Amino acid sequence: MHIRSYEIADRLYDPLSLGEDFPVFGGEKISIGSSQNFLHRHNVFEVGYCYEGCGVFIVDDRVYPFSSGDVSIIDSGMFHIAQSSANHSSIWAFIYLDPYRFSASLAPGSYLHNVAELHNVTHFPLLHRAEHPEISSIVWEILDEIQKHAPFYEISVGGLIASLSVKLFRTGKIVNSSGSSSNNAMERMAPALQHIAMHYAEQIPMSILSELCCLSDAQFRRLFHLALGQSPQSYLVRFRMVMSASLLSSTTLHILDIANRVGYSSISSYNRHFKNQFHLSPREWRNLRRLSKHS
Repeated sequence: MHIRSYEIADRLYDPLSLGEDFPVFGGEKISIGSSQNFLHRHNVFEVGYCYEGCGVFIVDDRVYPFSSGDVSIIDSGMFHIAQSSANHSSIWAFIYLDPYRFSASLAPGSYLHNVAELHNVTHFPLLHRAEHPEISSIVWEILDEIQKHAPFYEISVGGLIASLSVKLFRTGKIVNSSGSSSNNAMERMAPALQHIAMHYAEQIPMSILSELCCLSDAQFRRLFHLALGQSPQSYLVRFRMVMSASLLSSTTLHILDIANRVGYSSISSYNRHFKNQFHLSPREWRNLRRLSKHS
């Protein structure tokens, strides 16, 4: 299958229109680099599957590591961006859909109230294959059906999406956002978040971030905390640590090389920050992830 380069228009809101008979759009494999993506949000539900590569997924005020086989579940209105590790690309496929319409069309009328309940649960936006193999497999099957366009694939996709909705509901993974962010505040911070995502391994002066958002340093700090519930420096450290966690679990790079790639020249400083974030050393994290992948 042809793989195209992924370039999103430089805008925050990217509305999509779904068909009446088959409310699914997308499904082609795309190559995501480390510098060409833009923070954005949609008016529909988005599901993604990582075929290869590693990096981080930014969703609202949180940062998640990803690797091959992982699944992204993005509700409408969520700001998000996928960012591959430095100097590498990852291969993803995304579909945009209305899961309620699929589930309702397959459920008897007396069960429609239960169908609505399936979509009143907030999920972790990034699900790892090692922890959720069934969900990973279902999303892979959905994409395989869409990509092959075999006879009656729409019926198969509808059934798989209904099954996915049930699996997501049963995970019981409920995540509350910080509660302090709003779309307006996130939009104001988008240029700064974009800059951090592209230059996280560099020294980033506060003045550059505030200037990108057309704010004074004091205004920028206040709005950043309002939108993300943390300081710009804390967010940058968190971003670096999550990116390094992705590299630890998905590559065989030496830990010192990983520290350098995410902006640390001192291994002791990197180890300290990593342990503060994950309560494990980088080596312990890598060993634990390897065990979970082979268990």
